[in-house]
Amino acid sequence: MIKYLLALMSLAAIPCFAAEYRPEIINDELVETTMQDVSNVYPLPVEIHYNDLVVRKEIPAKVYYKPLHIQDGIVKLYLQKVSSKYPEANLNYDYTKIKYFPLRIKFLERISTKGVNNTEGQIVKFVVVHDIYDGKKKLVSHGTIGTARVETISPRGFMGVPADLIISHFEVEGLDKRKIEGDVVKSGYNLMGLAGALKYSIGTFIPGTGYLFMLIKGGQAKIDPSDIFEVKYVP
Repeated sequence: MIKYLLALMSLAAIPCFAAEYRPEIINDELVETTMQDVSNVYPLPVEIHYNDLVVRKEIPAKVYYKPLHIQDGIVKLYLQKVSSKYPEANLNYDYTKIKYFPLRIKFLERISTKGVNNTEGQIVKFVVVHDIYDGKKKLVSHGTIGTARVETISPRGFMGVPADLIISHFEVEGLDKRKIEGDVVKSGYNLMGLAGALKYSIGTFIPGTGYLFMLIKGGQAKIDPSDIFEVKYVP
């Protein structure tokens, strides 16, 4: 019983000690002497009200503050007179005025993604199969030899994914190589549709066999010496 009385007396004495405790206010002399009065600059609170159609009365929303209009002295001094209007786009531009000459070529050797005879970065040779004229001026003669570079060799993959072969960076004597545009792209047979159809059709009726058709690979990409390709020369 005595223990309960002592505990009750201790609890009753806590508010007395709490009422007598007063934290000391810390004064910062530097802040007090240098801080400017910003009471007029701080934005005033604005209460937003809206009408609820269900209860049919006006309900005050949360209190927001008007945004401050910040002024930048540098922007006001240097960029105030700078026009920010963009010129109107010329939508009537005649793109048919762009002149280019087709450059038809054939490679001298067979290029393929199969095996290790061809690699990325390899320099290959081609021949121009026709004369190129700019008006009466001959730019390139038939039979001119040029060089190009094998840019990408993408091997074929499972599920019918075909191999890809990309050749670019064409150079022909007498022409600016920076003005030759376009790439030669060749892909193998795409068997993705066939592999997918066999997997989901036969694999549905015979469980477990669908995974076997995932082993089907796409075709190899190859370029024969008889194939003619075309890139553009834009003078």
